[in-house]
Amino acid sequence: MGRYVKLVLVLVSLGSCGNGSVAPDSGTDGPITHPEAGNDMAVADRGAEAQLPDLTVQPDGPKHQPGWFAVMNAALGRVDHTATLLKDGRVLVTGGWYRPGGKTTRLASAYVYVPAQDAVVAAGSMTTPRDSHTATLLPDGRVLVAGGYESYNKPTSTVEIYDPTKPAGSAWSAGPALPGLRAAQAVVTLKSSEVVLVAGWDGSQPLASLAIFQTSGSWKLPAAALNEKRSGHTASLLPSGKMLVVGGYDASQQQWLDSLELYDPVAGTITLLTAKLLEKRSGHTSTVLNNGMVLIVGGFCGGSCSISSDELYDPTTNTVKAVSHAGGSPTNQTATLLTDGTVLVAGGEGNSDAQKAVAYDSTGGGSWTILPSMNHGRHDHTASLLQDGSVLVVGGKTGSWEPITEQLERFYP
Repeated sequence: MGRYVKLVLVLVSLGSCGNGSVAPDSGTDGPITHPEAGNDMAVADRGAEAQLPDLTVQPDGPKHQPGWFAVMNAALGRVDHTATLLKDGRVLVTGGWYRPGGKTTRLASAYVYVPAQDAVVAAGSMTTPRDSHTATLLPDGRVLVAGGYESYNKPTSTVEIYDPTKPAGSAWSAGPALPGLRAAQAVVTLKSSEVVLVAGWDGSQPLASLAIFQTSGSWKLPAAALNEKRSGHTASLLPSGKMLVVGGYDASQQQWLDSLELYDPVAGTITLLTAKLLEKRSGHTSTVLNNGMVLIVGGFCGGSCSISSDELYDPTTNTVKAVSHAGGSPTNQTATLLTDGTVLVAGGEGNSDAQKAVAYDSTGGGSWTILPSMNHGRHDHTASLLQDGSVLVVGGKTGSWEPITEQLERFYP
């Protein structure tokens, strides 16, 4: 990162922000073209012989100089979708929503990004359209897609499983239903390979419960629950194997949260930590650094409140300290741990420049590096670290509703 402008980190001590209120808001193989009105996805016909490329030889695709590069094939723009790195190096993108003709349409369609060809290929469709769901890679290489909104403020309990070894038309199958409605949850894969869905929204109130997908293929609801209901939070797996839950918004109390909770999957307990965030926030990102500390970036704390810094949580001392941010503090941005240990923070709402990209380096006391800007400003997008160390950015929106970005981008450090 030395080729870019580096900013020295400043440590400060800050208080909490105030409160406010918000309201929760079958495919075939072939290259994806722009959508037609009324369709989730339009796909050009390449014939019955069309197959997903074999990436066993060269999974990473073309090499570039450092910076942002547009993916050659644009895909249907979508927001609140998921992007999951598969074992073969491709990225599965599922669901989300877009607004043809000004009407919000939730998507059942999926596609894969193929790094070797720098292109997108249709990957069939789920049975249930959804956004604000989770999609998690399982140990056997399949992807577990759970919950989400199937229509406005209507969460679903449906679960679908994607098998990347099958043709697009038969890749999707039904999974065991969730034990209750759930959307806007966080997700963590434990060291045991169990998948934990954390809190979220059931259509009438925020949740405090966990739902765990076991390696046996069934769900369980542990007796332990979070001490505070929340959505817009984050959940991270710590080096200890415990799960850290950070911040969020409790709509039942109409307040943003500064609390931290720790789930111990061995003991089956959840502890409300004595440490608190210095600023209440939701819509932030939490990234576990190589040194075990957790970098908490950006977020939202209400219409009359502004967040002035990022934060570092140290699990070994159970302490939080503030760190300066490079420029305005974003909301609904992405944060990606790169192979060199730095964190790429890209885009975000409320940022003075939604095309902005910066990198945080925890070494030497900490510093920010200003990177080249993305080709498109965006927030509520996804960012996936590819096998060659580059980052794929998908979807998002540039304003409150539109336009929604159709152009994928790839960042080369």
